[in-house]
Amino acid sequence: MSTGPMEDVLAIRELVERYCDAVMLKDPALWATTWAEDGASWVMYGNLMDGRDVIVSRWTEMMSAVKSISFFPMMVSVDVNGDTATSKNYFKEDIELHDGRTYSSTGYYNDVLIKREGRWFFETRTHTSLHRSAQISIVTNVEN
Repeated sequence: MSTGPMEDVLAIRELVERYCDAVMLKDPALWATTWAEDGASWVMYGNLMDGRDVIVSRWTEMMSAVKSISFFPMMVSVDVNGDTATSKNYFKEDIELHDGRTYSSTGYYNDVLIKREGRWFFETRTHTSLHRSAQISIVTNVEN
């Protein structure tokens, strides 16, 4: 269930879709456009990364191991309060690494979003894994 102005709820859903598009294209420039320029944080497998430049750099490093990826969200809630919002969305991903290993995972993101100059951005994304088909990971050296 979502609360707040529907135009903001729709814009946040479109932000999540742009994020997924960037993941599937493995496009760091497009992916960077989804993050707030200042104050962004990403929590991935319990590791905190602060700052958009750090986040994009680490994501680019992780994605360099990926040959192909399918990444699909399912938004379950968006709660807008002025120029801030929270959201939760589940995801399903299937990954093939360059070395031929594959895995799939499901999980969810809890997000804090901020609206700047009429556009929504992720301020904080907290990743929680619910299931992984194998204990391989593209997440390496993610400490700040």
